[in-house]
Amino acid sequence: MYYNTHSHTGTKLAKKHRKDESQRAKVFNLFKLCRRLSPWQVYVLYNYVNNGNIITDPSAAAARIQLWDLKMYKLAESKWDKITPITSIRRCISDLTTEGLLIKTDSKVNGREGDPEFIWSIK
Repeated sequence: MYYNTHSHTGTKLAKKHRKDESQRAKVFNLFKLCRRLSPWQVYVLYNYVNNGNIITDPSAAAARIQLWDLKMYKLAESKWDKITPITSIRRCISDLTTEGLLIKTDSKVNGREGDPEFIWSIK
């Protein structure tokens, strides 16, 4: 769901809604492939794919991300031309949870800065 905090109208608002729906669909598809992901795992996988890469084994890719430290995240980000912010990824996860498509689990993994973050699962 696009939150129109900038009071866009007309064509610009319609474009923002389409972009939001596209992001939401891509995030949901990652959950369909991997079943359980943290927001930072979604962030990395989403931006990796969004920059023209193909993931052959999504579950293995998500597991490898858990071994990354901050230096690895920054290295990956430095190679991406387009970056969708983590806030947009978290918004998609929150909206999908509100819609009943995802559930927040009690499990946690370390995120980008090493702080624990919850894992979401496809319902």
